[in-house]
Amino acid sequence: MGRIWQNQGFRIHLIIYAVVNVILIIVNLATSPGKLWFYWPLIGWGIGVAVHGFGVYRRASRPPARARVARNGQH
Repeated sequence: MGRIWQNQGFRIHLIIYAVVNVILIIVNLATSPGKLWFYWPLIGWGIGVAVHGFGVYRRASRPPARARVARNGQH
């Protein structure tokens, strides 16, 4: 899990996701508290953040392509 937090792109994505969604929640509750819609962008964008995090985790757990090629003896 520490590898994910070391990735600056993912950290920025997560921070912007949190800030924007807090703003959307405030706007929704201030303008139309009887009709909640903030959870749609929260869910949709959350899926994107989760996929980004999975990609970072997966990429960090694999050796670089050059190391894989060198290990297999290919040029």
